[in-house]
Amino acid sequence: MRIGVYLGSRGASTDNAARVFEAYGAHLAGEHEVDAFGGAPIPEGATPHYAHVERTPYDGGGALAEVLAAYRAARRYCRRRSPDLLVQLWKYKVHAPGTCLGGRTAGVPVLTRLQVDAFGEYRAFEGFERARIYVLDHVIGRIPRRLSSGTIVLGPYGRSELRARGVDDGRITVLPPPLDPRGRFHPPTDSGEAKQTLDLPEDRPIVLYAGRLSEQKGMPFLRRVVERVTARSDVLFLLVGDGPFRRR
Repeated sequence: MRIGVYLGSRGASTDNAARVFEAYGAHLAGEHEVDAFGGAPIPEGATPHYAHVERTPYDGGGALAEVLAAYRAARRYCRRRSPDLLVQLWKYKVHAPGTCLGGRTAGVPVLTRLQVDAFGEYRAFEGFERARIYVLDHVIGRIPRRLSSGTIVLGPYGRSELRARGVDDGRITVLPPPLDPRGRFHPPTDSGEAKQTLDLPEDRPIVLYAGRLSEQKGMPFLRRVVERVTARSDVLFLLVGDGPFRRR
């Protein structure tokens, strides 16, 4: 099977995106011929796993321009390589609609991946930006929900969000982020030694959060959880990251 993975339209991928493209490429390349297409450069670590890279031009612009770029890139790639499947892994809001439209036009099924809260993010903004994100998520966002052959979600929350918006359960697959192909993350052989190295208590349960400390990442909710849990039990919450909520 030939699989085309959409890289995006512009700029270098973030570290998180690079790991996803690398991991998916490594896992898929064992049994399939995997291509990459789009205007963004392929992450350096992912290059060995992709048999072909189809670069497409990008004229610039905002979110709608990225949707259009994904559509054009998918159509062009399908004409040139005749894939059996298209896959969208990153930026569900703008990559998924365009990839799905391009795949539908070419008669190629599309697998999408919902890796964010794509339906409630608008609440964290005000004014025009709030309206813009709402339209992007709830109007243009209907395209992949209707046209994709299947959608990968990272956990039960993603499944419930798609179900609530009419996506049949048979088209939803829960699949957590893939294992790091470089093996950098793994359970410690001695958790006590690890806690000593980090100067953490060995006699208390520890809950770790690692990520951006922002409203979009659920910090108001996490703050309520911390307050309720620590009022009843001796749990240490460890937060690693930066962002607007760091001071709070």
